[in-house]
Formats: sequence, structure tokens, C-alpha cells
Amino acid sequence: MRKIILFFKEFALFLKEFVEDVKEDRDGIRLQIKIAVAAGAIAGTLMGFLGAIVGTILRHYSAN
Repeated sequence: MRKIILFFKEFALFLKEFVEDVKEDRDGIRLQIKIAVAAGAIAGTLMGFLGAIVGTILRHYSAN
């Protein structure tokens, strides 16, 4: 459980730094790249978290 909390704290820090970078940088192309990288990070995080939940559920029910 501590690892999950630590992960989300680090992810929140990443998002905070990203928002600060976006506020500083108004260049169109660089901004689009930063948004794409952040969207990929968010999507990857959510997919990993969902995969862990589904894996835990499947492991629990396959053991019985």
C-alpha cells in the first residue's frame, strides 16, 4: 500500500512540474509535445494501475 501512495505522490509531483512548465512555455510545437508526453504518461499510469487490479482479481479467483 505504501508503494501505491508513494507512486501517486511522485505522479502528482510530475503533474505539478508539467503544469509549471506549460505556464512558462507558450511556444506552440513545444507545448504540444509536452502535452503529448504528459498524456502518454497519464494513460500508461492508468493502464498499469488497471492491469494490477485486474491481475489481482484474476489471481484471487484462479486460486479457488
